[in-house]
Amino acid sequence: MRWLSRGRTPGATGAGESGGDWLEVKDSLNCIKTREKPRSNEVLGYYVMTALHMGIHFYLSKAVYEFDAEDERATRV
Repeated sequence: MRWLSRGRTPGATGAGESGGDWLEVKDSLNCIKTREKPRSNEVLGYYVMTALHMGIHFYLSKAVYEFDAEDERATRV
């Protein structure tokens, strides 16, 4: 949210070129107003971090990992 403090409009230059920063701000403000969950909530974060965790372990150990949804664990295959 650098652009707010510098008086720039959202998505004008840099990382916000596609307008993604502005959509994130709009989503956050809408969630505050309506008390709904944001689009990128804790459940999505959990799934993303699990996939990243498995990818990092694969890259470092060159072993394949499999996610067991019932136990919520990534195990080496």
